[in-house]
Amino acid sequence: MNTPLWDALAASLARNASRVLIDDGVRALTGEALAQEVARAAAALADCRVVALAADNGSDWAVADLAALACGATLLPLPLFFSPAQRAHALLDAGADALLRPCRPGEAPLAGCPSLTLERLAQATTGRCPDATAKLTYTSGTTGSPKGVCLEQSLLLATAEALADATGGGSLTSHLCLLPLSTLLENVAGLYRALLIGARCRLPALAEVGLTGSSGLNRQQLCAALSRHAPASVISVPQILTELVAATQQGWAPPASLGFVAVGGARVAPALVAAARAAGLPVYEGYGLSECGSVVCLNTPNADRPGSVGCPLPHVRTRVENGELVVELPAPTGYLGDAPSFSRRVASGDLVSVDADGFVHVAGRRKHVLITAFGRNVSPEWVESELCADGRIRQCVVLGEGEATLSALAFAPGASDEALAGTLARANAALPDYARVARLIRLDAPLLPGGEFMTENGRPRRARIAEHWATVPKTVPCQGEPG
Repeated sequence: MNTPLWDALAASLARNASRVLIDDGVRALTGEALAQEVARAAAALADCRVVALAADNGSDWAVADLAALACGATLLPLPLFFSPAQRAHALLDAGADALLRPCRPGEAPLAGCPSLTLERLAQATTGRCPDATAKLTYTSGTTGSPKGVCLEQSLLLATAEALADATGGGSLTSHLCLLPLSTLLENVAGLYRALLIGARCRLPALAEVGLTGSSGLNRQQLCAALSRHAPASVISVPQILTELVAATQQGWAPPASLGFVAVGGARVAPALVAAARAAGLPVYEGYGLSECGSVVCLNTPNADRPGSVGCPLPHVRTRVENGELVVELPAPTGYLGDAPSFSRRVASGDLVSVDADGFVHVAGRRKHVLITAFGRNVSPEWVESELCADGRIRQCVVLGEGEATLSALAFAPGASDEALAGTLARANAALPDYARVARLIRLDAPLLPGGEFMTENGRPRRARIAEHWATVPKTVPCQGEPG
């Protein structure tokens, strides 16, 4: 297998031989030391074809990932929030012949990765991945059996290089990973981009940045990690950004080092971006898909339009067909076991418009369009953005398929019922009558990334949410419900 991504990364490690590039608080690896550890791990993985990796963020995750690139194996990152059934499905579906996981007492560690051991697996299937597949990433989807997307090194390299150029080359000298490295966005836009520019990539365990299990987010730990590590860049999802903005309102000050906060994974209300920037968080919204190798569009300091997801990055070509964004890639991608799906052309499923300056504005998912009982089509993301516009509602999900009126789940900590009634009235005033929300259901806690109701990137699992909340009795008191 050709290894263009590894070749580019190896060249950067050589250029930055004496600079610390990976730091998880336990191990700090210079470019030279990292190259040596990767070589040791790659030799141990040389006879593996599909290597699954189930581990927390840390230096071992990075070494294992780079070793798979170096030896030409396919890496299958397993999100820690996957259920046992989803994990078993991914291993079987991919035909994984090896699993890297944390060492148990008495087990020998993999060379180069002191906390991981290599477990050999019996293969039930073989040859399902195209030979050029470097990364097999499983989309969360809305069902219990996620789909595997096959990605080549050339596409991952083109994406990481485009991101490095768009964000100022080597000006961002350090990056703190807040999201799991099993998330393609953090893997490519965080780790790979940082290594290509010779930046120090800090990889603390997820619990150290306030993420625990599938649904825990500790704002105090999150802010403490940012203050302690003082990174130049981070990647966030909307819910994490909402928590950071809330923290600034309680007196927390973002580190002065922070120069770029990328946010994506779901639509972001322009008011949230404005509030974040006013609070000292240099936020730039972007857009991407796993099927496209991660980021496709991004706002940057040199090309910024709040309310949009930015302009397309130069490694892709985009056009709009019947309202849907279509992306042309430098290398083909497709779904595991679905040969006809492999193509350089990806129909995104997102309804968009492009303004005169080339900024892309996402209206919502084509498949998420709600059809009300009156036959009107409504994009829930559009309504959700209006509800979140004044900042009181920090998260909401609009429901109403087949219903006469729309409802919304709303997380609005600290907002009184009276204030929420005002928020609802203002949002409804900006919407046509068929898209107005008739009922708010207050949530006691946010729906967090990686849980039952949200993907790891912070997108609502709408089918699951609709099914679950359909059982909520209509008699449940709902603050903010119009009279």
